[in-house]
Order: sequence, then structure tokens, then C-alpha cells
Amino acid sequence: MKRFIFVLFVFLSVFNLSAATDDKALNINVTVPEDWGVNMPDDAVNLDHLVLELNLETESASLIENGDLYLGSLEDLSKETTINFLYYGNLSSDYNVRIKKESVKKFSSENSPYEMDFTTSFESADLYDDNVEVSILNSDEVILRIMPSGPVNGKQVLKMVLDIEDAPFLYPGEYSATILLEMEDLK
Repeated sequence: MKRFIFVLFVFLSVFNLSAATDDKALNINVTVPEDWGVNMPDDAVNLDHLVLELNLETESASLIENGDLYLGSLEDLSKETTINFLYYGNLSSDYNVRIKKESVKKFSSENSPYEMDFTTSFESADLYDDNVEVSILNSDEVILRIMPSGPVNGKQVLKMVLDIEDAPFLYPGEYSATILLEMEDLK
């Protein structure tokens, strides 16, 4: 009988210990920083979150690395020459900017009295995306809005078309032109 009472006592003690446990939930938090998961190319020319890429119809597109673009020979220049704007980012709020072509310097050469004109115009990227809105104000100015959608690595969102005019009186040699772009944050 003593044995029975002892076993009963041990059983009740174990039962009480298991009934006395207290459950606690631990809430674990972590912060994901802006631009998490984004791998922007180190050497590419960029305007904030937009990396610039040269696209010639005759060859594959390539990132612009130092601000100097070589378009090749005028006789081989493709009709479709663009500078693509590739978005890199992972932001918590809309990326809303105005891009404006501030000035253009015509193609000129130290060895020639003649200059060659060219025009530029902004266009939406060829791919449709619900998270990207492009509002073209005129050929020199565009508003770009990109809504948050997780990490984005190199999505084409905008392009600037270069239209180089015929210039039959140019002397042979190297010609250079300049485009100055300005970006304004619209937040």
C-alpha cells in the first residue's frame, strides 16, 4: 500500500509539473534595408538608381562605363541608337524622379569648321510593367515613377533615342558631342 501511495504521489507530482508549464511566444523581428538584394554594377555610369546602357542596332547593348560613348563609324551607324535607363533598386516607397535633358552640344571636331546636328527624345521602354509609369512631358523632359516591387536588378524603364542627322560636308576625323542630363527627386 505504501508503494501504491508513493507511485501515486510521484505520478501526481509529474502531472502537476507538466500542467504548470507556461507557453511563451517569441516574436522575432528583422529590418530589411533599402536596396536589399540589389547588385548595381560598380563601374557603370548612373543617375541615382538608373544605370545607363548604350544600345546600337548592330551589336549587343553594353553598360556605359566612363561617360564616353563610341558609336563607331558614321557610315556603319545604325538607325536605332538608344541610351537605355536600367533601374536598380528595392525601395520601400515610390521612386519618383524628373529627368531633363539640360543641354546638347553638337558633334564637332578640332579639324573641321563644320558641325553635325543630332536630336534626342525620350520614350517608354518597350516592355510593359504595372509598377513603372513614364510621363513624357516633351522631347527633353520625362517623369519616371517606379512603385516598390522587391529587388530589381537592371530593368529597362526608359530610353533616349539619338537621331544623328546626315552631314555630307564633314571632314574626316573624330567628332564629339555632349548631352547634359539633370535629375530631380520629386518626393
